[in-house]
Amino acid sequence: MTTLKNNNQFVHFSKKFGLITPNQVILINGTQQESIDLESISTVNLFKKRIFSVNLLLFAAGILFLAVAYFLYMINDAMLFWSTLAIGSIMTSYSLVHKFHSYRLVILEKNKAIHEVKATQFHRKCIKEFYASIHHKTVNAKRKNKVMAE
Repeated sequence: MTTLKNNNQFVHFSKKFGLITPNQVILINGTQQESIDLESISTVNLFKKRIFSVNLLLFAAGILFLAVAYFLYMINDAMLFWSTLAIGSIMTSYSLVHKFHSYRLVILEKNKAIHEVKATQFHRKCIKEFYASIHHKTVNAKRKNKVMAE
């Protein structure tokens, strides 16, 4: 996430997700761009979901490598046995220790329009910063409108 200063106003920019200006949020979904006014945003949520199937797949592949290593031990090929045993052990232990997640940023407008941005675990830091920036801007805009109304 990059922050640029333009005419004494800060603009938050993320190549993956979009652009946050002082008045609006511009979301980038592939080749499409969606523009949302900050005042029209009612809620912003970031959902984190665990992807358990990747852990199961890694565990099964690790067990498969360990089984292949056992049969290679019977053939007496030491180099191939130890390398296959190491790969199987690493894959099995990694599947038990590491947790894979996907992230979904949901922006709900006052006119009930829903905008979604999806991200994987590799863009975790960027999606969290993007969410925090949008949330901070919308909270400040709501406070500003509340003070002006009083």
